[in-house]
Amino acid sequence: LPAASVELIQSSTFDYVSKLQRFVRAEGAGGRGTVAQKSVGAKFMESLRDLRSRIDATAPHYIRCLKPNDDLLPDEFDPKNIVEQLRYSGVLEAVRVSRAGYPIRYTHGVFMNRYYMLGDLGQDGTKRNKDIRTLARFVTKLVWEADQKKMKARELLAAAEQKQSFSERQRAPPKSPKRKKRLNAQSNIDIPDTEEEFDDLDFGTRCAVAGLQLGRTKMFLRREAFDRIETLRVASLYKSAALIQAKIRGKVQRMRYLRLKEATMKCQAMIRYFLANLEVLRARKKAKLERWASTIIQVNYRRYKFRNLGADKKQAMFDSAV
Repeated sequence: LPAASVELIQSSTFDYVSKLQRFVRAEGAGGRGTVAQKSVGAKFMESLRDLRSRIDATAPHYIRCLKPNDDLLPDEFDPKNIVEQLRYSGVLEAVRVSRAGYPIRYTHGVFMNRYYMLGDLGQDGTKRNKDIRTLARFVTKLVWEADQKKMKARELLAAAEQKQSFSERQRAPPKSPKRKKRLNAQSNIDIPDTEEEFDDLDFGTRCAVAGLQLGRTKMFLRREAFDRIETLRVASLYKSAALIQAKIRGKVQRMRYLRLKEATMKCQAMIRYFLANLEVLRARKKAKLERWASTIIQVNYRRYKFRNLGADKKQAMFDSAV
């Protein structure tokens, strides 16, 4: 019991109340057998404290379960039912609110490491600039250029769909001067149409037009700006990968060409050596045949000449030979 109640019982003069003193103890005091227990508020505070300590020690993730169909059948997906559950549970509204703000947030270091390829090269032409403000300036320019290309493509497509003849264009009322688009209904910032107008804006206005904001420690991105920057990042990485592949493939093909050239030269040398050797053998055989033929001709000629000589001359030749 509370200390005040215990003191009140101890000060009582009734015999019955005095007998109860041995069964009663004050809050925080020890002793055998107690009538006092923890109150509901104390139990709730203790469980709440335990819950907070568990939450602080973990990283909780909230999972929202959706029923694929009303009959709870496997392999049955009802899109209309899913959309209704998302709408009624507030998920779509939460997504819309998140997209209206700056749901994507990166620290300066993470932003630099992820989108450094969108910045300019340094003075030496090889190293990227590591200034977050400089990188943000180049990123905003790239995002604005991408948005302008998309808007011009939409205008050309709309003009092609609404193509009119020359007479219809002449009968049509004159068009009112085109008004510049506002960033949003609550803002008084006009989206620039030319590069000169964009360059004349200050840094904060450029970031607002592009859909990002540079904070003290983080970079805040709108969903549209994040999608555009991711597209630019993928395009830059694809271009770099294609360039690297082209260089490597060129190197491989040049080495292959040099190997083929060396092998071709060796084959040509061997073939030419074989042909030259064959030509030499043929020349030697021809020379040998010519020498044999000339010897045969000489023998036959001398034999013929000897046969046609007179007897006196033959006897003189024999005598001289003897």
